Amino acid sequence: MTRPVLLVVVLALSLITTTAVAGVFLRYSAFSEPHALRVLSSPLLTPFGSDVLGHLVVSVSGKGCVLEKIILIDKDGDSWEVDINEVLPSGSSVPIKFVVEGAADDFPVGFDYTGILISDAGTTYTVFASTIMTTSWGSVPEWSQFMHDAQNTGYAGGYTPTSINRQVWRVQLADSPLDVKGGPILTHNGIVAVVEEDGPNGPQPHVYLIDPSTGDVINSFALEWAGDPTFGPVAAFGLVFFATEDYVLAVNPVTGEVVWNVSSEEIGDKYMLKPDSSLPYFGYLGIYNDKLLMYTLYFDSAVSRPYKPAALCFDAHTGDILWKIALGEGYWGSGFHANSPAIADGTMWFVDWYGYVWGINIDDGSVRMELYTGKPIQQWTGPAYYNGYLFYIDTNNEVVAIDTSVPEVVWTYGIGYTVSSPAVALDKVFAASNSKIFAFEYKTGDLIWSQSVNNLNTPFIVANGYVYAVCASNWLYIFDANTGEQLYAYQYGWFTNWQNIAWSTCLFLYDGTIYYIDYSGGLHAITE
Repeated sequence: MTRPVLLVVVLALSLITTTAVAGVFLRYSAFSEPHALRVLSSPLLTPFGSDVLGHLVVSVSGKGCVLEKIILIDKDGDSWEVDINEVLPSGSSVPIKFVVEGAADDFPVGFDYTGILISDAGTTYTVFASTIMTTSWGSVPEWSQFMHDAQNTGYAGGYTPTSINRQVWRVQLADSPLDVKGGPILTHNGIVAVVEEDGPNGPQPHVYLIDPSTGDVINSFALEWAGDPTFGPVAAFGLVFFATEDYVLAVNPVTGEVVWNVSSEEIGDKYMLKPDSSLPYFGYLGIYNDKLLMYTLYFDSAVSRPYKPAALCFDAHTGDILWKIALGEGYWGSGFHANSPAIADGTMWFVDWYGYVWGINIDDGSVRMELYTGKPIQQWTGPAYYNGYLFYIDTNNEVVAIDTSVPEVVWTYGIGYTVSSPAVALDKVFAASNSKIFAFEYKTGDLIWSQSVNNLNTPFIVANGYVYAVCASNWLYIFDANTGEQLYAYQYGWFTNWQNIAWSTCLFLYDGTIYYIDYSGGLHAITE
């Protein structure tokens, strides 16, 4: 029995309505034979002033035809017709862009919508029936940042296959995986990657927007003036946020428009957008409600202990700096700060290089928690938050669990060398060394199961009841998340057209497809 094809549409609503942007799940309806049109990728709808801008890809079988119009029907039964009149040759796959004028205010959350394609083939096809659903994160897409969400859970729902052995597509992004800052994410519009490229004035960010179904590049653009990208992307409100050594930016990935940017001079040059110039820096931002959050360093050369951990908060819609704070008494060296905050319970949580764990109230920047553990966080990893507990991997390669309500360290467990962030779901915390994946009861640290893997040097992910691990030794594993049973193992590499996953880059799974960066700087989509 063939599974239903699940796709995501995003209807991004006008800010005037204050209605959150939300995911729309849709299914193909059955087509009667013979048919001429088939949707290959979901209609992706994004704000365009008071209008809605759409993008989809259709294929043509049988004779060629003309796509005459697209119709969207809103909650009141009103039809929004878009005249297309585009010639679709036989056997082709054609990207279609369209604008639904004045529709942004008429597609609120919680109602069913129907989309129809009409062609001159003489048949009207209903191509989707969809329901807009809110999420706990409001206007945030399915895999909006490193480790999936603001809590860094590494956990997703959707369709989760028990075998993955086929490459759908590969697209070259960069000369090196180190140039793909933060790895790819799924936005409301497609897959976004921010790549460091050489421009006329030195390193510059190059933004790619990619169709997740086909690998087609929907849009790409460079910001030659912005400088070396240093913080990986995060998505919300139809925008993508990232930072360079000189700016924090919000961009529209569909149009390439820079919606706002804040320079390092405006922030204050002591708050560093590139905390250590001697090291490749992979930082990550976070979104909470309408705020964009950053964990970085503060540097004051005029004092004997010049380095402090620091946090900043921006209005995600305007770029206004809402607050900024430098923490602690200061340190002599900068350490290594390539990790991300976890954002939950109205708080920005992060672990610094000096052995302090911080909780900063998002509303006003005040300190909610300051806990000295003496256990600095492992480089390249980030903390994860779950039901009042914060988990991270320290530089002794131990899982550290903190009950933030006390606060205190409640358990630790040594797992061996790792650059993989923990994942949390199903009342468990999952962590991995280079050679093993472990599952613990999250409150007590009791070991539930462990399984061997071969050279795991990148974050793994959990989806529904499965754990997915793509290893640098050309092995891919799927485990039962509850029992640890190995359900699947596949050796890819030299005998396939896959390439080895890049060390320490993040991956994500969406609707049965895993996306990852290879050692040659290419983005892969692999599935069952």
